[in-house]
Amino acid sequence: MAQLDTPNWREITSIPNLISLTRLILLPFMVLAIDKSSWFLATLIGFTIAISDSLDGYIARKLRMVTKLGAVLDPLIDRLTIITLLVTLLVNDEVHFIVFFAIIIRDLSILVTRVNRKQTLMLEVVYLGKIGTWFLYVCFVLVFFENIIKNELMSQFTQAGFVWAIIIYWLAGIMYLKKS
Repeated sequence: MAQLDTPNWREITSIPNLISLTRLILLPFMVLAIDKSSWFLATLIGFTIAISDSLDGYIARKLRMVTKLGAVLDPLIDRLTIITLLVTLLVNDEVHFIVFFAIIIRDLSILVTRVNRKQTLMLEVVYLGKIGTWFLYVCFVLVFFENIIKNELMSQFTQAGFVWAIIIYWLAGIMYLKKS
């Protein structure tokens, strides 16, 4: 398996990596907001995390600040964010177990396959994977927003969003597995 060299200070403090680390720092605050039913705050933090996930990669490519650390950090923080939010929302009865199960099984399938094949856990980026992750972030924000406006139509829209997000997420997962 390929190993990640110890990152230097310049990699750690690059703008894209600092944006990624900010997402990580915001995560416990979002969990706390969900636990306290502070849906407006959860919506703001969720929106910030979703936007910053796109922003860090864009800045890295545009300003030629792509680093090995960033290639590991960004997807790792994505997985950690998705798993943390799924568990928190499941415990707080805000997502159905099927949504939780469908997303977790996809990530575990990729992890187990790569470990069994003795491959690095660093995946070559698949654009559909980025779209799937972004759709999940949007769905999380929709769950938070749904709790603010308490509207049945919004609830149905959020559920439909999760169906599409899971389909896209799984299609990307299949692409990752085929590349393995």
